[in-house]
Amino acid sequence: MNQLIKYLGIALISLFMVSCSKSTIGEVVVLPKKKSKELMAVLSELSNQEYDYFYSKIATKYKDSTQSVSFKLSARVIADTATNALITFARIPFINIVLTEDSITYTDKSKKCYSAESLSSLKEQFAVDFSLKNIEELLIGLPLAYDSKKKYFQLESNNGNYIMCSHSKRDLKKIDKGQLDAMVLCYTLSKDASQLESISLVRPREQTEITIDYRERQLIDGYLLPKKVGVRIFSAQGEVTIDMDYKKTRINQIESIHFIIPENYGVCE
Repeated sequence: MNQLIKYLGIALISLFMVSCSKSTIGEVVVLPKKKSKELMAVLSELSNQEYDYFYSKIATKYKDSTQSVSFKLSARVIADTATNALITFARIPFINIVLTEDSITYTDKSKKCYSAESLSSLKEQFAVDFSLKNIEELLIGLPLAYDSKKKYFQLESNNGNYIMCSHSKRDLKKIDKGQLDAMVLCYTLSKDASQLESISLVRPREQTEITIDYRERQLIDGYLLPKKVGVRIFSAQGEVTIDMDYKKTRINQIESIHFIIPENYGVCE
């Protein structure tokens, strides 16, 4: 049996330990019962939040098995049109990225080169097909790839949160047996079931698990937007952790994206 597949199954199942009482027992926190349709309504409402523009300067710490770096990421979103990420080191811009519905293009100032590829090329790094909408959802803290037309299952937890998942607990147990190939998405809601606290995504076939924790939010113009976010990616290529601190965030103020490929830049190798 593939040990990595088994690990993914155990890691996901461990998030959903069943509570056994209507009161607090030790560290086990039992919430008031809510119907699945109530929690799905919350996720639908969060997912359907409308906005036109978004901006934030994000202090980012990235770590994998080969490197640990810190940088600033200026993120601009024009809803359903394009997302721009400008990466700077010591206030000097080095990488400029633009994502559209079907492409990702970037320039690398340090190497004086550029690259233009299909957005699907992100799967090579993260083993997940991200759409432009998915990337916007991650940046703004909305339920990733939530589909109100699908059925979701409520899973009980001992950590004081409500959990809705694309698969039942019985299905999740199939992961460590190599019997589940479909992508698994789980959403953890706050104790009052009003806000999204974390997202877990598992792709058994690609042997990939991604967890996004919205550790702290900030209220800006009526929107509860991310303030501090932690991302963990576990795959056959190793483990990646990303910590992000959102600053100077604004929403629904007109943003423009400036992206130019200098004439003396070649194609990145």
